Parts: sequence; structure tokens; C-alpha cells
Amino acid sequence: MRFLILALALGVACGGSDSTPPPPGPSKAPASGTFQSGSRLRAHYWDAGGGATVLQNWHDGSLGIWCQFNLAEDGAWRCLPDRDSALEMFSPPHFFLDSNCSEPAVASLSRTNPTWATVRDDACAGDVPTVHVYQVGTQPIAPAMVYTRSGSTCTGSPPMAGEFLFALTPGDPTVFASAQVVVENRGGLDIEVLVGDDDTRQLGRILDHKRGQACQADLVDGRCLPEDVGMESSDDYTTADCSGPSNGSWQCAVTSGNCPAPTLAFGTTMTGCTVSHDLVAIGSPVTQSYSKDSNGQCMPIVIGGGCLFSPATGPVDFATFPAIATASLGTGRVIKQVLAAPGENRELADLSLYDTQLNVPCGITEFSDNLRRCASGTAAINSFGLVWYSDASCTVPLVAGSTDACTTTPTYAIRLYQSGNVIYAAVIDKLYAMGTPYSGPVYQIDNSTGQCVAANPSGPIWTVGAQLDPDTVFVRMTETND
Repeated sequence: MRFLILALALGVACGGSDSTPPPPGPSKAPASGTFQSGSRLRAHYWDAGGGATVLQNWHDGSLGIWCQFNLAEDGAWRCLPDRDSALEMFSPPHFFLDSNCSEPAVASLSRTNPTWATVRDDACAGDVPTVHVYQVGTQPIAPAMVYTRSGSTCTGSPPMAGEFLFALTPGDPTVFASAQVVVENRGGLDIEVLVGDDDTRQLGRILDHKRGQACQADLVDGRCLPEDVGMESSDDYTTADCSGPSNGSWQCAVTSGNCPAPTLAFGTTMTGCTVSHDLVAIGSPVTQSYSKDSNGQCMPIVIGGGCLFSPATGPVDFATFPAIATASLGTGRVIKQVLAAPGENRELADLSLYDTQLNVPCGITEFSDNLRRCASGTAAINSFGLVWYSDASCTVPLVAGSTDACTTTPTYAIRLYQSGNVIYAAVIDKLYAMGTPYSGPVYQIDNSTGQCVAANPSGPIWTVGAQLDPDTVFVRMTETND
């Protein structure tokens, strides 16, 4: 979640040499974890027991909607309807009901829709995007023409068959619960805390205290780096003979043309399976860069499409930036790993859940019995509909592993939930033990003929073991509404 940076003035007592600053007031952060319910907004979260909880969203008891905190168009932080209560549009309204393109509408494949629709503005790295809210008409409209806008031109065409159009009316943001941002210090870091009018509380962005800007955790180096850092590119040059300088930064984004160019670039190097990072300062963007082709010849690269390339000017010490660490919270089998200031266990942000019995991170995963469990180490038998078999009749399935030598061998095989020809990639239907490595002949069903034919998978293959009861393997998550 993105939050505005508020500057706080710290009062210092005046007087003699033994005068001390007044103590800080009571913390506004949640008493535990990243959230705390208020009187109007109640937390909806997943609970693994022992204090390991993950916030899903909020329920607004006054409006009867599910919501999340965002910056509204009136400039206030408000709990605006999320995807459980609103249509999420990925761009401003594209369809209009009039030839002036002044009456927005939304197209849907359903005759019934939520009351609300939202659209999120673009924002530069580290900035806070504004979210706009519309009310959706209650009845579908069947106009003879629907209009779209391109620049200043409004063009009409017949509506698409099978789509339903609903009128959009700008919503009044003041009807949604509001919150103020309070900044609390954690040594070299600050944390933004959203405090609702009803005393709802939620942790927000982590800030670099010295620089007063949002930062992101680099856990390999234990530092909180600026959010607008570029990604280092070691294969690009600013000279036509590719002699240097190299190690510049590419930044490509829809908004990059309107955003300040980054001044730092972050690079990742893999040595075997060990990750290392480096950080370089970068100069002003250039209009032309070069790269070596497969024959080693230096070739110009066309820079366009909202991209910037900035050459490196020198290394930067990671110690320039504030330290950040991790902590483990909870007393159950599944604990929560969080970001924290060094030497503290006060949470700054959630990282992941961790299964202490299996000794691996786990994620909240839906199963076909409509329950969530904290699952880990799985590989799908029917990923993307492609199934390998060990027999020429295509009845005994196999499971494929990764070709990446640094990827851990899966512990369990799963069959994803399938209804007709639709495979639900996020829903586990059945869980199996992982079998043994398989090196025999492999078969698959040819989609065009339906016949079982010989196949040649590119990666390692295992047999599938016995089916398992997921409750004997993974911890069940409890859905909780405060």
C-alpha cells in the first residue's frame, strides 16, 4: 500500500544543559500485528493460530462493503471498495453513452454488477496513486451506439454482442471511512500508521528517516533502499564501440516519461545459487545506447516506448542507507516473518508465513473443499492442462520439476481443480506425496487427435505417490471477521 509522507515537527524543550526532549506520546501503531479493528471498520483476516494473522481487507459496517485504504480523489485516505465489492477498472472509463464522450459507462459480461467501480491512477515509484470511485447503474443499458475517445476525438460504433453497458456516475468520496497518517520513528526508519476516525489502525509505508522518503527492503544486504531505484543493466553502453561506461540502468514504465529519472541502479549477480547485489550511482538519461550482439559487434539500441537508459557513474556503499531486519512473530506451528528495525520485534510489514514443522515458508492457498491452508513445496500434475504419463495409455500421471538447478525439488504433487476445460491455477483439488525420479518413456495426450503419444519433456520428472489428506500435511487457515 502506498502512503503520503508527512513531515512531523519534533518539539524540543528549551532551558539549561540538562533539558531533555519531551517523551513521545502513546504509539498509534496497532497493539500487535499490522492492523487493529475500529468501531466502523472491522478486520477481515486469515488466522493460522498463535498470533500469525494476515489482513485480507476491511468490512465497513455503515456501507456494508469490503474495502481497503487508498488515497481518494479528495486528497484524504479512505477505505474504498475493493474487488470484493467493486468492479476494478484498469484504466479510466473507456466507453461513453454520448457523442461528446462525457457520460462514462462500463462494459460487463454480467447483467448484475457491484454498486461501485474503481480505477487507480498511474504513479511514480514511491508516490501514492489516487483511486477514483464511480457508482454503477443498477440496470444495463442497450444504446444503439457506444462511443470511445482517442485524444480529442469521440467515435461511435455499435455495442459488442454479449456485453452489457452500465452508466457510471462519479462517487462521493466523503461517504467512505477516512483515516489520518501518523509517522512513528523506529531508529533509522520511520513507519506510517493509518489511524481511522473510528480508531481503526493499519501499518503503511516504511520510510528512510534521514531522507524522508519511502524505501523497500533488500534483505540480502539488510538495507532499506529507495523505491525509485533503477534496475542495473551490465550489457548496455553509452559509446558506439561499447567501450563504456556500462552498468547503467533501464527504466521502462507507462509513467517513466513524467517521472524523475532514478539516481541509483540495483544489480543482481548469481554465483552458482548464491545471490549478491551491487549498487551504482547513475547519471542523466541518454538518447542513444549500444549493446553487443551475439557476434560481439556493438550495435545501437533504439530507446523509446517510455524507456530511459542512464549510464553508471560509480559504486555506492549499501551502508549509506538505513539497516532493516526480520523478526518472527507467533507461538503456533505457523509463525509470521515480518520486517522490523534491527534489534526490535515491532512489526513494520508482513513478509511471509513460515511452517516451523516443515521448515519452509508457506502461502495461503485455496483447496477445492473451500478451505484455505498454508501450503508449500508443491508441483502441479496438470499445470496449464499439460499432463505427462508413464504409460502408453496415458493413465498413470507423472509430475514435472524445474530445470533451474537452484530450485528446490518439490515435496508434494498436486492436481489443480478443473471444471470442464477450465483449470483453476490457484485452487488445489488433490494432494499427493512426491514419488521418485523417473527416467522411463513419457507420454502425453495430443490435443488435436486425443491420442496418447510419445513425449519428450525438457525437465526432470517424478512419479506421483499416494494421495494425502491435506489436513495431515498443512495447517488450516481460519477466516476471521472481527
